Amino acid sequence: MFKTITGRKIRVGVVGCGRISKNHFGSIEAHSDSLELAAVCDIDRNRLSEHEKVFGVKGYARMEDMLTSEELDIVALCTPSGLHPDQAILAAKYKVNVVTEKPMATRWQDGVRMVKACDDAGVRLFVVKQNRSNTTLQMLKRAFDERRFGKVYLVNINVFWTRPQEYYNSAKWRGTWELDGGAFMNQASHYVDLVDWLVGPVESVHAMTATLERDIEVEDTGVLNIRWRSGALGSMSCTMLTYPKNLEGSITILGEKGTVRVGGVAVNDIQIWDFEDKRDYDEEIKNWKLEFDFGEDAKKEGESGEPIDFSAQESLGSCPKDQGHVYEHGTSYVCEHAVGANVTCDFKSGKIILQQPVERAQMHKLLATGKTDLLDKFVSMRTRRAFKAFLVWNKDEGKVTFEFEPRESKFPARKGAPARAPAKTAAAAKKTAAAKKAPAAKKAPAAKKADAPKKPRATGAGLKPSAELAAVIGPDNVARTEVVKKLWDYIKANGLQDATNKRAINADAKLKPVFGKDQITMFELAGIVGKHLS
Repeated sequence: MFKTITGRKIRVGVVGCGRISKNHFGSIEAHSDSLELAAVCDIDRNRLSEHEKVFGVKGYARMEDMLTSEELDIVALCTPSGLHPDQAILAAKYKVNVVTEKPMATRWQDGVRMVKACDDAGVRLFVVKQNRSNTTLQMLKRAFDERRFGKVYLVNINVFWTRPQEYYNSAKWRGTWELDGGAFMNQASHYVDLVDWLVGPVESVHAMTATLERDIEVEDTGVLNIRWRSGALGSMSCTMLTYPKNLEGSITILGEKGTVRVGGVAVNDIQIWDFEDKRDYDEEIKNWKLEFDFGEDAKKEGESGEPIDFSAQESLGSCPKDQGHVYEHGTSYVCEHAVGANVTCDFKSGKIILQQPVERAQMHKLLATGKTDLLDKFVSMRTRRAFKAFLVWNKDEGKVTFEFEPRESKFPARKGAPARAPAKTAAAAKKTAAAKKAPAAKKAPAAKKADAPKKPRATGAGLKPSAELAAVIGPDNVARTEVVKKLWDYIKANGLQDATNKRAINADAKLKPVFGKDQITMFELAGIVGKHLS
């Protein structure tokens, strides 16, 4: 029924260049092997112009102009929720597939219209419900599908988050019935989704909602009771008034043969996992920790909309994505632009990863050089075995990942043994084996000489820059952590960031011998530096 695209990249047009669009732009970039940003659309001319320059694509003030002018495969709707229905129907008219942010609409009948229009046009309609992909919820879904709970008795869902008044004041459409929806429809939309996706069809709902504090049309707090068709009972409590920040996003299931609680800030921490029948993956579950990801908890914490004050902290270094300052925040290291009221970046990395603490010094080194020292206390979630790895900045994936040390030969050369051809070495071994003890004793002085300790490598004097690099930062020996900083000082002082793409750095006469080409991305800089230090 649906057309399959092969042999080329899928062309995406993003409609709405506000707060949530950064996630879509980041995903397109992360999957650039198969996706291509073809156009952007926004009614704000200044914002539209800015995104045209950053991404090097044409911008449109009207969505229909974009659809008629561009050959698009998908439109991503990052607009106020109440606009999604008409925009999705317009895309379907032009035979373009639709990805829309949640909620898909603010009225039931509008959602029905969207589905019908896309069905009639033979295009796909996808509503973003990324929480379903959480490892924690995937495991919980597996337990439901395998009927491990037996009869489900009780289900409780809590969403205790915060949205300050400033969040609602940031745009006229926020907190309105027509374009936004309240706490259940908007912020807790992912949790409402769990009611049907995990537990099953609902028979009846009784609810109470209130606007207790925020100056908005919709509810900021509410509670509801649920009866499922299976006979299970449950409740959901939701508020945007939690002090001082997001506290909890959780689901608890009590069944005949099992009890599970998935908590954390956003259902990303399996806190209780207890079943009558045991399965092989239960051991993996027991080893799950909130901080095992690379900073996802901070990603959720940073969505509170509250300004974050980092003035009392010393920066750990420059963010590899936008060159903002990186600080400690909660259980993570974050870019200053990745949290607070005006989020423009998504760089975060956990302070504990697979049970391995990541010290400040190591994060400082990663930011400066692209790589930590070899860390030896990671614990595999699958095997529960300890392993060693470097943490590195992966520019292709746009996040911190692992790098493993090269494997050494299983049969290293004997200490102090002279280098010889293999045939001669074998012959010598046979001779030695047949020799008497007395002759062997005569070789003792040579062995002693071989065992003499090597002169320790100097570590405090810094590294010598190449002639090409010295022309930019000076000839003195320098610590690796300072090189990138010095280069960025030079780049900014000479205005070498590309005007149309801030992620790119243009080489002048001094930098071209260092880069080896006319232009690089900011993510290549740390790797290039290493080639010019000895």
